[in-house]
Amino acid sequence: MCRCGKRVVRCGQDESIFKANAVPRGFWAILGVVNMRKKTEGVGEMASYFVDEELGLGLTLTDEQLDEVNAFRARRTDGGDKSPLLISPGERYLKYGKDKEGYWGYEDICKQAMDVLDVYETLMPDRQVVMELDWSSGHAKQQEDGLAVNRMNLRCGMARKTGVYIPKTVNRGVADAGVIMEEGCYNSAPGAELHNVKAGGRQRFAFSRTDAVNPVEADADWVPEKSGTVKGVLQILWERGFDIQDANGKTRTLKDLRSVLGSCHDFKNEVGELELRVMERGHILLMSPKGHPEVAGCGIEFAWAKAKNDFRRDNPMSAAWGKGVEDLHDRVVKSLRGIDVLMMRRFARKARDYMRGYARHHGLFGWDTEEEKLAGHREIEKFMKNCKTHRCTGDQDRAFAISGGLRESRR
Repeated sequence: MCRCGKRVVRCGQDESIFKANAVPRGFWAILGVVNMRKKTEGVGEMASYFVDEELGLGLTLTDEQLDEVNAFRARRTDGGDKSPLLISPGERYLKYGKDKEGYWGYEDICKQAMDVLDVYETLMPDRQVVMELDWSSGHAKQQEDGLAVNRMNLRCGMARKTGVYIPKTVNRGVADAGVIMEEGCYNSAPGAELHNVKAGGRQRFAFSRTDAVNPVEADADWVPEKSGTVKGVLQILWERGFDIQDANGKTRTLKDLRSVLGSCHDFKNEVGELELRVMERGHILLMSPKGHPEVAGCGIEFAWAKAKNDFRRDNPMSAAWGKGVEDLHDRVVKSLRGIDVLMMRRFARKARDYMRGYARHHGLFGWDTEEEKLAGHREIEKFMKNCKTHRCTGDQDRAFAISGGLRESRR
């Protein structure tokens, strides 16, 4: 269901871990004596939060709004989850660990994302949701039969330890299997010759009885024993008109061939499992740039910095769960609930300021003068020189974050 032309609501998501024994960096010393600290950070609890500029951090809902969302879920006919929500799906917690509640993965984020879409489709049915996530493994999980060069073998019919992988076959009929050969999926250079396929036709990733075999494997007396044998990278590229041998007649390496196949339009633009689920509901999922937390998820990284600062400041360091007012979960929730909608809007505005700055320095809107172009490159080089290691918004904009967006950081 396409929602093109509708107003957009942006929301971001991220996960963070709160450790029971986390304390502030600075501490008081009386006559040179300091309070004893724990040797380790202790047990932890993970929080996964969605955020936008209308409902705030955790997508706070009133009891009436939550009842409305549950009524929407109860009457749904799309096969989705009908179970009632007890709290807003914008906040989820996990006592992580092998002997506790396990670890956060794709199934967890997928369920939370679908529940969040229920909220928007109930309260904002005239909006198209643009969901922003980072590149963690669960968020970027590939489709079961998605186009992934790193899962393909060099030659046809080679067995894999994880079982046979044939792209674009799961839950598809014979007529729908494979991919359409659009512009950019094959070699369109003059003199290039396609095999078994044609421009605008469909390439399948398993042999049919009439398919020819590429010359490298044909010379090795390899012949498909039966229809349905999986094709390798050599065969797929040969069918698309690419050279699978170098100038000396030697077979190109698997790394080289995978690079060529990965640059094809269909492989390069393949969507992940979660993105597909979001698209099926008419919404958009975007992945934030790697290594740039300051632009991620509507400013959610600033919210983590603020919440963790408050958590450390008021932390009595009780390591176990279930201790009344000193319960770890209660302290995590308290630190996060201290961030209201106005504060979240200031954080989101800061993230947009960074986005505009990068766009200007990279010339996405063009440069008026050559001096502006050179100044943009100098600013980027200066910024990256100061941030060569793992980026942390809490360090980069500490004063801004812990003040709730009321004070700018000094550089």
